[in-house]
Amino acid sequence: MHLNKIFSAAILTLSAFLMVGCHGNKSINDPFVDFPDDEELAGVVSIVTKPYNSDTVFNFDGKDVETMEIARIFPTEHSDVYFSIRVFALKGESPVNNGLARIISEDFSTVAGGDVSYDMHETTARAVTDQIDYYGKVFNDTILPELRESVVNGFYVNVDLRPAWVSDDNDIYTYSSYQESCTGGAPAEISCYYVSFSNSLGRQLTFDDLVPENDRRQVREELVNQMARDAGKPTDEYLGWLTDYINPGAEKVFTVDDFPIAYVASYNSRLVFSYPQGSIAPVSQGCPLYFI
Repeated sequence: MHLNKIFSAAILTLSAFLMVGCHGNKSINDPFVDFPDDEELAGVVSIVTKPYNSDTVFNFDGKDVETMEIARIFPTEHSDVYFSIRVFALKGESPVNNGLARIISEDFSTVAGGDVSYDMHETTARAVTDQIDYYGKVFNDTILPELRESVVNGFYVNVDLRPAWVSDDNDIYTYSSYQESCTGGAPAEISCYYVSFSNSLGRQLTFDDLVPENDRRQVREELVNQMARDAGKPTDEYLGWLTDYINPGAEKVFTVDDFPIAYVASYNSRLVFSYPQGSIAPVSQGCPLYFI
């Protein structure tokens, strides 16, 4: 599949007690050369103080993407206890919005500590709004009462979904997803990644969608070699280390053909591979990103 050129964008880092605001047309340095660190990202955020909807336009390489910014914060009597979500749903009808609603439900499932299903038949921005408000109500009515004894030590969840790129033919939309959560004063858990959706297919794109069959092994080789270099290990040694990190005591060591790929998305004329914090490296190393 042909991957088109994009403008620069970044995953926003959220403050521990704030939900970030919108800088839709704000560009940052090319992430392939100088990916912003947490301190730089913190300088471009603003605070959401109340729920709201607003029209927002993102601009990528001179191409406008019209969205509806849906911001919801669900506060309680505790200043450090809340569930906040901000999603930029595409204006009008788009299967992409269905995918965004799915991510919201998956994030909420993590918070709820179990499986949460969703039933989305519409693909409008309003449908995403309804999905957000539904989970906000569940949070306040169901989850929070079960946490009354622990919330004195803090409980919060921030979720942010924003466009990061759109293809020239308006078929592929790549979003950045960021979730930060903390319960009972424990260290924050962070998950951030890029994900691509296809309007024509009506679903999220997979590795097989984005990489032609004849190129898949080469791409996997390039990815694992880059991961090994970042870890300061030869590739074979890194695959052994990764196996032991993910599956301690496993008899079969990961190979180039079967080591895990978490998220893959279109980003410029390249692919970006994302891994949640702690999934393939110690938590202290954040959420690894690799560009191929």
